[in-house]
Formats: sequence, structure tokens, C-alpha cells
Amino acid sequence: MNTEQVLDEFRGAGALREGHFILSSGLHSGTFLQKIWFFSIRIAPSGCVKPWRP
Repeated sequence: MNTEQVLDEFRGAGALREGHFILSSGLHSGTFLQKIWFFSIRIAPSGCVKPWRP
């Protein structure tokens, strides 16, 4: 996968947020990766995205 494909995966999972964010450090950012959104799903061998269940 190239960088754009990885970013598309994050966007598709709703994990990559774009806008204006004030980080806990006080710095500002135009993007934010909400890891819990991405890691709460899994990719099935067929390539289908399915919700993760423990």
C-alpha cells in the first residue's frame, strides 16, 4: 500500500478527521487520527470491513 491508500483506509473507517483541532499539548493541527475508530474494525480476508467483536 502507498501512503494515499493508507490514508484512504483511515478516512473510510472514519478515523482520519480533518478540520481544526487543538491538541492536548496546546498545538493546533489540521488532521487528527482517532485510533480507536480504526482499531475497532477489522479487515476480513475477503477485503470486507467488519466490526470487531472480542
